[in-house]
Amino acid sequence: MALAEPGERVQPVAPRDERTPTTEADPWGLHQDVWAFRRLLQLRSAWVLDVGSDAWLVALLAQLVPVTAVDVRPLAVQLPGLTPVRGDVTALAFADGSAPAVMCLSTIEHIGLG
Repeated sequence: MALAEPGERVQPVAPRDERTPTTEADPWGLHQDVWAFRRLLQLRSAWVLDVGSDAWLVALLAQLVPVTAVDVRPLAVQLPGLTPVRGDVTALAFADGSAPAVMCLSTIEHIGLG
């Protein structure tokens, strides 16, 4: 598998300074994902329909409850319990009320960006 397409520009990422006194984490995203994870476990849903949420969250949640993760750029992984699906939040291929639980975190601000 190629890391980049022919002619594609690759932006190198500087390594993190691992000598920091604490581990870096986006506090907003971390607390949001923990809240959603806890909430979905409390619901004891048969499965979860996710639209565009954080990859780590859906991957971990899928280890406890089946997750269908819809995204315009679906996850290219194979994990137990996780079904990545290419889709658009404005035209979902699911009937109204068909999912017992739906999650859509940090997604709305990206709709319409192409």
